[in-house]
Amino acid sequence: LVLAHWQRSGAVGIFAVLFLGLAVLVNLYDLANLTGRIGISTGNRTNIVVVGAALVLAGAAFGLTDLAARRRTP
Repeated sequence: LVLAHWQRSGAVGIFAVLFLGLAVLVNLYDLANLTGRIGISTGNRTNIVVVGAALVLAGAAFGLTDLAARRRTP
């Protein structure tokens, strides 16, 4: 949230709040219970995969947005 305020970026602030919520969720609930119910056996790695996927997808989205903005600016 400090970085979002420093950069004056609403998108970074929204990401920070959503990631905080995701981090709290994976620390308080074992997501392997959900994947086991639908028949996907991932073991104890489910929480790490979910958080890692969120970081990779957000990084790609922010990177593509930045790339598009740089191409528009001469």
